[in-house]
Amino acid sequence: MEWRKSILILGLLLGSISLVFAQGMESFDAANKAYNEGKFQEAVNEYQKIIAHGAHSFEVYFNLGNAYYKLNDVANSIYFYEKAALINKDHPSLQVNLAYARQMTIDAINQKRENGLSTVVNGVIQSVPLSTWTLLSILFMLLFVVSYLIFLFWNTTKIKRLAFGSSLILIVLSLSTYALAYQHQALEAQEAPAIIFENTIVKAEPNERGAKLFELHLGTKVQVQDQMGEWAQVQLADGQQGWLLQQSIKPIK
Repeated sequence: MEWRKSILILGLLLGSISLVFAQGMESFDAANKAYNEGKFQEAVNEYQKIIAHGAHSFEVYFNLGNAYYKLNDVANSIYFYEKAALINKDHPSLQVNLAYARQMTIDAINQKRENGLSTVVNGVIQSVPLSTWTLLSILFMLLFVVSYLIFLFWNTTKIKRLAFGSSLILIVLSLSTYALAYQHQALEAQEAPAIIFENTIVKAEPNERGAKLFELHLGTKVQVQDQMGEWAQVQLADGQQGWLLQQSIKPIK
């Protein structure tokens, strides 16, 4: 009886998954159709239905960003482009569209030039996708196993020496790329990007009495550094920092 119950539960689960997938595909097709017909708000509604059903993909976020861009909704446009970038930041069309969307923002913020060896190293680490570091670590480990087996079972002294030397190099490479993958993941975890959704005043302290530092407008990207009650400390790309109300921002992650 237990196995019958398990099969029934599994069948219901698979049926639910299939229904959600079918609904998502139906909404995706309807959204694309509406977008191609110039019905951008209708397209937005359909793409949002897909997300509401728990489906998240580069295509949905990218197309949703495009639809909001057509509606001149700069904050939502940049927000969903940035969500798409978390999945595939190197997509050429995404980079072009994101650049156009950023031109619609009021705040002109220059990227701060970082100095120091650790900053350069971290930049290099993050320039390579996490999946690449991981795959390299696994590949080097597999090659290490093969090389070490050759060392153990081969009879020729020259081959054994070569295999032993290769195994040492490969295990070092495997551990090194694993460490780089770990560092990449740690750096990403430290990032807390958000988009400004309400024009807001940035203050020197997390209270209304704090001195006004500057103003931020819709669509500007910030990094959340800290939180205190209803306030969030943010940093801009140029290094400026300050406190603003959390209700004025929307986290990307």
